[in-house]
Amino acid sequence: MSPHDIHLHHVVMTTTARQDALCPARAERFIGSGMERTPITIWGPYAYMVGANDGWGSIYHLMNDMPPGTPAKTVYIEYTLDYQPGATAANSRPVTPLFMDVTGCGNSTYDVPGNGGPGSVHTKSRTWTSPADGMAVFAAGHLHDGGIDISLKENTPGAPVCTGTASYHHNPHHLATINPCILHNKVVAGRGYTVTARYDNSRPWEDVMGIVLAYAWPGTQ
Repeated sequence: MSPHDIHLHHVVMTTTARQDALCPARAERFIGSGMERTPITIWGPYAYMVGANDGWGSIYHLMNDMPPGTPAKTVYIEYTLDYQPGATAANSRPVTPLFMDVTGCGNSTYDVPGNGGPGSVHTKSRTWTSPADGMAVFAAGHLHDGGIDISLKENTPGAPVCTGTASYHHNPHHLATINPCILHNKVVAGRGYTVTARYDNSRPWEDVMGIVLAYAWPGTQ
């Protein structure tokens, strides 16, 4: 079986311990990955805190590219977590995940019409308001096939925070990587931050996504 016959299209993990910072009707979405397999790098003293009794859930999408009639296969989702035993709010800087979706708080998928002709680009954006002051330490984007890039911009003064550009495998032609951003950027409560996903619009693309997952610490250094 080729590594591309069945692959993990995307996965997002949630915790019952907290509400989502930007979509409080949902459980906190604290980590995710797509075909781009971007490592989540929370550097230095920063850490995502986990309690002993936290319940985790996952939403995943596996893509089957095998020919019709192929016998059923059993596959597994494997993930690797680095952790620091004994980490506390006193000896670490706890971060909050900020799950910023161009479609808002509901269904993450949308369609690209593909009616723009050769070289055309479809753009979808959404502005999110920072819930607190702090320091952003990491951001990474998620796109589907057809994606060009995804960016996060601070609306005032209009400064770019992170741009992730997609690269592709040649055979089959699936999205391969999106570069992440290691950050040390001040975040201001009440300020708008805009996520913009750009897709090839020369042909239709169904059920695409445009998401940036960032992590921020509610401190000032």
